Amino acid sequence: METSALERQLRGDLDWITMRALEKDRTRRYGSPAVLGAEHLEVADALNALGALRFNAADYENAEAFTRESLAIRRRLFTDENLDIAQSLGNLATTLDMKGARDEVEPLYRESLAISRKLRGNDHPEVAGSLEGLAYFFMYEG
Repeated sequence: METSALERQLRGDLDWITMRALEKDRTRRYGSPAVLGAEHLEVADALNALGALRFNAADYENAEAFTRESLAIRRRLFTDENLDIAQSLGNLATTLDMKGARDEVEPLYRESLAISRKLRGNDHPEVAGSLEGLAYFFMYEG
């Protein structure tokens, strides 16, 4: 599926999520997930997917915006020790690294890694992925 078509589909999914969460007139369309509010995991998940989509299209500005918004929602929904938060932190770190915002990258990778280690243990493949992201950061940092 073409990137723009997938993005349109995901934006349509956000509209559907908004309608479902509000449980109001399903014929009414909302302009953005902001109308729904920032208290729904489905919105955070959709924004995270949009961030990944924009990242894969090398649109790092929009990838960052979507990922930051997803992270903010997840932080409001969960404690800091949550795997969804760890995922958003890792995604944001990777995006900022590609943008060259290197001063923000290391703390994000470290926080993501700490959460993953605590909840999954050192032997989990996702923890290895977090370590890999941090290792690449240091490798290119010099």
